[in-house]
Amino acid sequence: FGLNDFVRISAYLNGDYDVKGLSLFSVYFIIKVFLLAYVICFRWRSLEYIGRLVVYLVMAGLFFQVALLNNDALALRSAEIFAVFDLILIISPLLFLPAFLRVGYSMFIYLIGGVFFVSALKIMNPYALASF
Repeated sequence: FGLNDFVRISAYLNGDYDVKGLSLFSVYFIIKVFLLAYVICFRWRSLEYIGRLVVYLVMAGLFFQVALLNNDALALRSAEIFAVFDLILIISPLLFLPAFLRVGYSMFIYLIGGVFFVSALKIMNPYALASF
């Protein structure tokens, strides 16, 4: 490791990385927890191996996010590692919902995705679109 590599890592370890307080009560976190609870309580028996693996990996991401909460940068980065599995979990109800509920759930996914997109644009203000 060179000195530049250590400086990059030390910002995470010291908590000097500029993250504005990671909250457990974010909308994304709550959606993941409720969806995870639903899948575990009501759909666990019908899940195949891959579905159960996704559930375990989402639980690992939630664990690291909660366990590293006092170091916001590490909590955020560890949660982002498992973000792909979060997306699979969010899309997975489309496999077992009845057809009329799939449309509503799909609209919910698009709506919440749009809200997250606009929220991300506000965080990245220099890159924001003029229409938002």
